[in-house]
Formats: sequence, C-alpha cells, structure tokens
Amino acid sequence: MSIKKSLNNVTESDLLELVSNEIPESKTIDYKKEIIGDTREDKKEFLADVSSFANAVGGFMVFGMDEEKGIAKELLGLSNIDADAEILRLENIIRDGIEPRIFGLALKSIKLSNGNYSIVIHIPNSWAKPHVVNFSKHWKFYSRNSAGKNPLDLYEVKTLFLASETAKEKISNFRNARISDIISGNTPIPLDYDKESFLVLHIIPLESFEIRKKYNFRELLNKPGFLKPIHSNGYNHRQNFDGILTYTPRGLQSKAYTYLQINNNGIIEAVDTSILNIKQNDRNYGIPSAALRREINGLVKRSLELYNIFQIQPPFFVLLSFLGVKDYIIFVDPSRFMGSDQHPIDRDNLVIPEVIIEDYEVNVNEQLKYCFDLLWNAAGWPESYE
Repeated sequence: MSIKKSLNNVTESDLLELVSNEIPESKTIDYKKEIIGDTREDKKEFLADVSSFANAVGGFMVFGMDEEKGIAKELLGLSNIDADAEILRLENIIRDGIEPRIFGLALKSIKLSNGNYSIVIHIPNSWAKPHVVNFSKHWKFYSRNSAGKNPLDLYEVKTLFLASETAKEKISNFRNARISDIISGNTPIPLDYDKESFLVLHIIPLESFEIRKKYNFRELLNKPGFLKPIHSNGYNHRQNFDGILTYTPRGLQSKAYTYLQINNNGIIEAVDTSILNIKQNDRNYGIPSAALRREINGLVKRSLELYNIFQIQPPFFVLLSFLGVKDYIIFVDPSRFMGSDQHPIDRDNLVIPEVIIEDYEVNVNEQLKYCFDLLWNAAGWPESYE
C-alpha cells in the first residue's frame, strides 16, 4: 500500500495514515527523516532513489517521516527550512543529475500542525525509461523492488530497453548502459590506466536489436587483421562468452590498456585508455587529433568489411564517447596553427550523437567528420582539421 491519490490532493492526514497503518517502505514508497544534504554522496543517493522509482512503477518519497525498520513511525516534519527553496534545490539536483528528463515528476511541501514541513515527491512510472544517474562521474541505472532500490546489471537494463523503446532509442540506451559499466569497471578484461579517461567506440548494426540472430565469428581468429584494437601494435585474442575479445596488455600484467570486443550479435565495442592520456611538454592532457582520426577511421573500415563478409546488413550506428576529458585540449601541428588559442574542454564526458552508415562502401573519413567536428568544437575550434 502507498499513497493512492494525486500529489495535489495529498494532505497531512494522508501522511499520518501511513503512520497509523504502519505502512512499510516498498517498491512504491520511501521515507526520509531528514532533507537531502549537499555532499556528493547525499546527492548521488537521492538521484539513485528518484531514478529507481522512474525505472520501476513510480511512487512517492516522503521527507520528514521517521521510520523504524522501514515502517512509518512518526511524522516529525522538517524544521527550520525554507520549503520553497528546498523544493527548488531538489528540482535542480534532479534536473542536472538524471537523464533523460523524468516527465511528470512533481514536488509539494505540506505544512504540518507542529509547524514543520513535509516535502513529498511523486515520481511517475516513466514512459522514457530507463533513466540513468549521471552525476559527478557516477553513471548508473537503478530500479526498485519491495526491498528498495538496486543497481541494474546489463541484462536488466536491456530488458527495460526491449520493453519500452524504439530501435533507435534502444541503441542509444544500450550505449549509456555500456558507458556506465565501463566507468564502473565492468569490462571483458580489467583495464589498466593512470588517469580515468576513456575513448569508447560502439558500432551497432540495427538488426542486432531487430532480430535474435547470432553470428559465429570463430573464423576471425584466423584473420587477425580484423581484430586490431585501437592504438595497438600487438595484441592477444581469445573466445569469450560474448564473442571474440582482443586486447593489448600493459607489459606482463593481466590488465589491458585497450580492447576490442566483437559480440555474437554483431555489436562491436572498442575501449582505449592510452590515446587520451598523453601530456605535451608537461602541459594539459590532450587529444592527438591525427592519431585519433586514423585509429577510429581504421577500425570502422575494418568493421564494415567484417559486416560485409558475414552479411550483417546496414544501417550501422557509429557512436563515439570521450569520458573524463574535462580540461583536455586538442593537440595540433604548431607549424600550421601558430598563435591559435587553445580552449580546454569544459565538461567531463563528450557523448557524440550517432552517425548512421547506410552502406558498406562509404567514405568513412567523410562520414565521421561530423564526430570530429563536434570534438574540436568542444575544444574551441570551428571545425576539425586534417
């Protein structure tokens, strides 16, 4: 049982009924004795709670409610607060920390008979799920069950996609899920890095989501030319549960600095931790533009050849993401751009919109120029240059 009316009609009496009926926290209701603090952890937990409701069946959060073992015990309210200011602050936290926006979310303050306030948030069962918490390098999906919120694994996220999204939306959200996992360390081989910056490239055939078809890529083990990861001269390769994995270890370690995962359903994921972690003359970390373009274009070309061999049909979605690149610059040839201003990138993650490739025989450099233009725009340049 939870609150069974619209938020506009909720009163103190409804909240007191939660206490008198000893209503426990559940999939649809959560109690908070205190208001959300201003620490990173406080905000992260709050965003996880809110998104978990939206990704499940919706529900209410009640602030100012004391609970014991999850059961409503006493409606204390929040003392010494400016209720309107608190609502505005919570709205801002939600707006800035959850993607996509949760339409229909509402907050209300209720003046209690003891002079304090309760703040109630109604989170709808969202039609735009799944929603991801994207806050201060924390990127994760949550949902709820009777025991409260819980992080979603990749399978659970995929289930949400398949239940409620179109093919293109499924592709976008699959990408978000994988970025979340990569940042969290959920990769097919542990990554070794000194700075938490990642180049992530996904190449996704539309039919990977349209049909339940699996491809046997075993013969690729005898065609190493297709298996080269980003920014690598030599690499190891092996079969794994998802398909074929190739990777380049750092020295004799069991960790890799770059890998390429070719999944049985045709989706390709490439992650590299080295090409973005370069310093120039002890200055800013920067992105080597020529090497980056060469590596990405080369991998996309090889992937199109692979899809052609296995008759995996276009269109193909190419998705580039640059993670942890705040304050990076673009490294350019100083002889060509003498005197040009360098503007550090102003945000942590650059998630480039997808490029759709509709044929095996395309000019990859022209197709992907849009991606590189946006990357250079982020660093203050009008467009990308060869």
